[in-house]
Amino acid sequence: MATTGDLVREVAVADSQAQVMDRLNALLALASPKPYATDHDGELHLHYAAPEAGALEQLTTTVAMGLSQVVVQHGWQRLGVCAAEGCGNVYLDTSRNASRRYCSNTCSSRSTVAAYRARKKS
Repeated sequence: MATTGDLVREVAVADSQAQVMDRLNALLALASPKPYATDHDGELHLHYAAPEAGALEQLTTTVAMGLSQVVVQHGWQRLGVCAAEGCGNVYLDTSRNASRRYCSNTCSSRSTVAAYRARKKS
């Protein structure tokens, strides 16, 4: 059985909207959403898992619902996997021109330095 992390990665590497929908629905099938509104921290917001749910159920449900909202609101093409060697983190591309390739500035810098050193070496 696929884990939550595996399914999130599968959504991020999908090649088509049909693949995204299939993979996102597989993730949502693991979730048990029971949304409720709360203001426990002074701001009205939603929680997706029941308060008595275990940590894994809360995490899976929150991730599934959040990823669903991102895909619906921003498009599945905005999800990606870090291009840095050895990283593989999933990220959401929030750049204006959808050109992000790395999960963080650290990975971007590390890749830039490695490419520079490789050019100098040859």
